[in-house]
Amino acid sequence: MEAYKARNWERLYDFVSDVGKGGASQKVFAAAMQSSHGESFAQMPDLQEFKPDRAKSNEDGYDIYGCGKAEREGRTYKGIALVHGVFDHNDWFFTGWSFTEFPNEPCKALADPKWEPENEMSWNRPMEELTNFKQLGIPVHIDAPK
Repeated sequence: MEAYKARNWERLYDFVSDVGKGGASQKVFAAAMQSSHGESFAQMPDLQEFKPDRAKSNEDGYDIYGCGKAEREGRTYKGIALVHGVFDHNDWFFTGWSFTEFPNEPCKALADPKWEPENEMSWNRPMEELTNFKQLGIPVHIDAPK
């Protein structure tokens, strides 16, 4: 959360699963995140807080549900969010995050022990920021090592 909140995309890269990275290098990942998470124009919200409540097995890992808070272009959004975690390379990594519904489902719904998400998400692709970045065809220049 600290790396995401601080927009330290190079550091966040270390916490993302291989699937979430989609084969992107750290420099390409950071450029894609910077492109999607601008302060005056943002395609994606910035996750600011996440308080886990429960987990459910899904595909290659676990969907961890909890109360999330995100910001986008100065507006704050709160609701039930999920982070997908996978055990990869003998450690835990995440593949991405999302709010469960739009408009956001209130966090108080988690007080019901029978609460379940309306729809299960699929996490077998790179993070949206990388997918959007590649679709834009934005060239990324990386200097060769000297």
